[in-house]
This record gives sequence, C-alpha cells and structure tokens, in this order.
Amino acid sequence: MNQQSELKKRFKMYKSGKHWVVAPIVFLGLFSTAMLGSQESFASETETPVKASEQVNTQKDTTTPTTTENVVVPNQEVTNTKDSSQTVVPDTTDSANSTTEKVSEQATTGEQTKPVEEQPTVDTPEKEETKKAEEPKPEEKTPEVAPTGNEALDNAVKDAQNNGVDVKEEPEKTVPSKEEADKDFKEQENKVKDTTNAQKEIDKTINDAVDKAKENGVDVKETEKQKYKDQQKALDDAKKQAAALEEATKVMNEANKLIEDAINKAKQNGTPIKDGGIINATVKDAMEKAKQLVDSIQAVDSENAEIKKRNADALAKYQKAKAELDAKNAKIKAENEAIAKRNKERQDLYNKLLQEYLNGTKLETKMDARTQSYNEQQQYKTFMKSEVDQATGKFTLTHDMNDGVNIIGRGVLTGKINWLVTSNGDGSESVVINSIDLFKYIYTNLKPNSAVNKNIRFVVRDLQGNEIFRLEHDGEKTISKDINKTVKYDNVKYNLKPGESTKMVEFLKVDDLWIYNTYGQVMIQFKNANEKPKTPDLEQEKPLDPTQLTPPTPEELKEAVSKKIVVTAESHPVQLQTAVHPVKVAEKPVTPPVTPMNTPSKPVKAPEKLTVEKASVVPELPKTGEKENTLLSVLGAGMLAGLAWFGIKRKETRKIMEGMKTGKEKPKACFSFFCWKGQ
Repeated sequence: MNQQSELKKRFKMYKSGKHWVVAPIVFLGLFSTAMLGSQESFASETETPVKASEQVNTQKDTTTPTTTENVVVPNQEVTNTKDSSQTVVPDTTDSANSTTEKVSEQATTGEQTKPVEEQPTVDTPEKEETKKAEEPKPEEKTPEVAPTGNEALDNAVKDAQNNGVDVKEEPEKTVPSKEEADKDFKEQENKVKDTTNAQKEIDKTINDAVDKAKENGVDVKETEKQKYKDQQKALDDAKKQAAALEEATKVMNEANKLIEDAINKAKQNGTPIKDGGIINATVKDAMEKAKQLVDSIQAVDSENAEIKKRNADALAKYQKAKAELDAKNAKIKAENEAIAKRNKERQDLYNKLLQEYLNGTKLETKMDARTQSYNEQQQYKTFMKSEVDQATGKFTLTHDMNDGVNIIGRGVLTGKINWLVTSNGDGSESVVINSIDLFKYIYTNLKPNSAVNKNIRFVVRDLQGNEIFRLEHDGEKTISKDINKTVKYDNVKYNLKPGESTKMVEFLKVDDLWIYNTYGQVMIQFKNANEKPKTPDLEQEKPLDPTQLTPPTPEELKEAVSKKIVVTAESHPVQLQTAVHPVKVAEKPVTPPVTPMNTPSKPVKAPEKLTVEKASVVPELPKTGEKENTLLSVLGAGMLAGLAWFGIKRKETRKIMEGMKTGKEKPKACFSFFCWKGQ
C-alpha cells in the first residue's frame, strides 16, 4: 500500500517535471531581454522621473475598458505627460526579484503566470503643454485581492483599498514553519496599515490644499493619478502640490489686488467700471495679465481725465455767460419788482380812495350866529357868536349883556344839532337834520347893572317860533340853568353832490329882550366833502434780456473693464502601492520504507528543498562603466544550467519508474532527489 502511494506521489512529481524544462527556457528569454536593454550604472544615480502605465488584461467582457495606471517604482520619479502610453524603467533589484519569484511559483505550483505588464513609451513635455482639454476618465474599479488566509491581513487590505491604496497580489511564499508564517503575516499587516495611514495623510494634504485653493477661487484641474511604492516620494509629491496650490492662491490674490487697487482709484476719479468677467491664467502669466489689465484701466482713466477737463472748461464758459446774463436779468427783475410795488401801492391807494369816494359820508359843517339890535348905536350894540364840533355836532352859542354903559355879563348856551349823513354809492350824500338838543344856559355877571330897567329875558325858539327855553333875571348875578330839551325836526333833508354845499340854514332863534331887544339866529351850512381821487400815473416795467444760452453737451466717459484673474492650477491624486502574498508552511518530506529491490552500499541523503532568495542591489554604487546586467547574466546562466540538468535527470527517473511499474525495468540507482534510497 505504501509502495503504491509512493508510486502515485512520484507519478505526480513526474507530471510537474515538465515545468523544470519550461522554466529554464523562460529564464533564458527574460535574461536575454535584460541583457539587450542593459544600461550604464552610476554611483549615486539621479532619479529620473518616469510615469508608468500598467495595463492588466483580465478575462472579462471585451467591452470592459483597459485600466491604465501610473506606477512609480523605487528609484524612479514621475513625470506628468499627457499620453496614456509611457515607458517605465524598472528597478533592477525589483525586476530580478520579481522574475525569480515568478519562476519559483511556476516550479512549485504549476500555475500559469500572469500577463507581463506592457511598458508604453514616454511622451515629450511639448505634448503635455499643447494638450489641455480634459477627457472624461473611465470609472476605475478597485481590483479584488484574493484572501491571503490571514483574517487580520485581509481586513487591513480591505481598509487599505477603502482608503485608496492600490494593493497588488504577489506569488505565494513558502516558509519552513508556522511561526515564520505568522511573523510574515504580521509584517505584511503592519506594512499595509502603515501604507494606509500614509495614504490618509497624503489624501488629507492634497484635499485640504485643493479645497482651500477652490475656496479662494483657484480653478483646480485634476490630472492623471500618480502611483508610488515609495511613501516618502508620494508624501513629497502631495506637499509639493499643496505648496503649488498655495502659491497659485497667493499669486492670484496679488494679481487681483493689483487690479482692485487700479479699479478703486479709477472709481474715485469718476471712471465708470464695467464687469468683464474673468481671465484664466497660469501662475506664470497671472501677474503679467494683471499688469496688462491695470495698464488698460489706467489708460482709460487718463483719457477720462482729459474728457472731464474738456467738459469742465466748456461748462465753466457756459456758466460764466449764464451768470452774466442772469445777473443782468436779475437787476432788471429787481427794478421791475420795485416798479410793480410802487404801481401796486398807487393802484391800491387809488382803489381805496375811490371806494371811500363812492361810499363816503364826508361832511363839512359851518355854523354861524347873527344878531339884529334895535339900537345900532355903538354903546348899545351887542354880539353873538357860535362854534360847532364837525364830528359830533355840538355847538356853543355865546352872547354879551350891555346896559348901555358896560358889558355887565355874558351868557353861554350849549346844545347839539343832530343830523344823519348817508352815501348814495356814487359819491353824493343825503343829509337829514333830525333834532336839536339844548343842554344848559349859564349867565356870568361881570359888572353891576346900571340900567333903570332890570327886567332881562333870554328866550330860545324853534324855526316855527315856538318857545323852547326862557330865563328872566336882572343881570346882576351869575345864573346856571339846565335845559335838557330836544326839539324834533321833520323833512329837513339835503342831497349834495361831491363838493356841493347848502346855503346857510337857520335852525334856532335866540332873543335877548331888555331895554333894547337883540334878536339872534343860529345858522348852519352842510358841504359834501367827498373828493374823487385822481387816476394814478403807473410806471412801465423794463423788458428782460431775451438771450438764450444752450448748455454744452458733455462727452461721455469711457468705461474701464474690470476682470478677475482666475489662476488655473493642476492637482493629481496620489496613490500608494503595496503588495501582499499568501504564506504557506512547507510540507516536510516523508521517507518511504526500504524495499529489497535495490539496497545501495551507502545511504543516499535526500536533497533539501531548494529555495531561491531575492537578490538585493546596494542603492549607492560607484560608476563602473560596465553593463548592469553582466553579473546577473552570468548568475542566470549558471542557474539555467542547473535547472536544465535537474529537468533531464527528472525525465530519466520517470522512465525508470514506468519500467518498474510494468516490471520491464529493474530498480537502478538514481541521483535525482526524486528517487529515494533503496529504490
């Protein structure tokens, strides 16, 4: 049973033996390509920025677009180009290691290798400058990473992918023990987490810088994603982008401040401003474009200053002429106003006098007293005089008392004549005597009465001779007598035209009866005092100067165009790359039981499992002038010869095993580690 199992196991090993023949052929082709593409080695090589594009061909639908990636391999910088096809100069160490690992994987697992990544050519910088239009990018799908068999590492991979890390799959690694496997998984987990944290920091640096720049108005264009395996280079790229965006913001603000200052000055000078939109610029030409715009604004402002001066001169000339004309007309207006005022006063006075004339009741009265003595001799002559108040009609009648020798006394009669004056509306008046009031009579004795007859009588009568008042005395004492009587008059009416007077009209009789009687009459005369006013002589006003002045039409000011500088800056996503691989613990070889078919004289020790270690190249090498791949070619040739020898021996072993199985062949000693001792 054990022999059958052993034969079956050997048969499987025989099946995989063909890979030992194919592997050297693959190695030979790869190393030949490396030798043809060899280049000079330098000490402290300057890292040449190259953008890499990985095109992974998957067995999906043919319509699925090929994903293009920019891969930055160690010791290589990235140069932004516009073509999606670029050349990658791979790191020698990584290339050799990758090749060795792929051969090992093919030898142990028998699986087919993945497609070799295509290396596109590099575009020149001139193409990058000319191609500015952004093309829509196909939605990039995150490739799934096969489980590694370690949950913590798988979770770290998922977290890394969720945070944008590009996680690649590497061939399975075989270690001698579980402890080594756990250690390897832990190291991978730490590396993935460290890459994730670095990716977060990079994303934050770029996103914060982009957001801040956009808030400040910078037009940020997103360009092709750049991928890095070196965290420090990726972080430097992010910081460089942040600094570039900050510089773009600073330059844009300075350019717009320059424009804003020019606009404010132009506004202060009265220049109208027109919004001209925006000017797209780069960091290099933003200030130059701003200065050109400022020069344009200042030129318009200067031109407007000349226009305003011409407008001001024309306006000043017009205003001076208008001021002179206005002053002249103002003087004429003032004179005319004075004339109008005087004319109005004269006209108002005339109108007032005319109304007073038409409706006036002005009346002048004249009162007189006449006496007739019986004896006109000088020594017996007496007198009587009267006074009248024109406003009230009160009168005073005074007479003397003569005894033939002396004036022995004097008598005074007071009263009032009552009349009514009405206007006829045309200047004429109607005068009506209503009554006469007698107030009092006073006789004042001056000297003794020397006459023998002392029977003195003072009598007052109306026009009809009716006695109104009588006083009898001897003339030797003073007498005061109240009368207080009113005498009515009817139908005593006079119509008087303006300026017309009545005759002297008697209205009262006064008799002083003594030795020689004295007869007196009190008379009154009315005159219409209304006087028609004279038509006023009005002055003529002066005419104004009819000159018409047309104000000048001002020239329109030019508009200055204000534009805002918008700096266009570029930013690209930065993606870190890392790789994970499954880890397998190597199976320990089982020693088969000894058979009597063939017992060698000396035991043959089973060869240990061969492992291929990764070669490393020191980063800093002196310049040798030799081809880089010479040593590798020699080593590869030796390895190829060894592998070819193993393949030939394996084929011989297969034939022996087939002969043993059919009984045609006898057991022979073999030198391959696939043949065990005793078989």
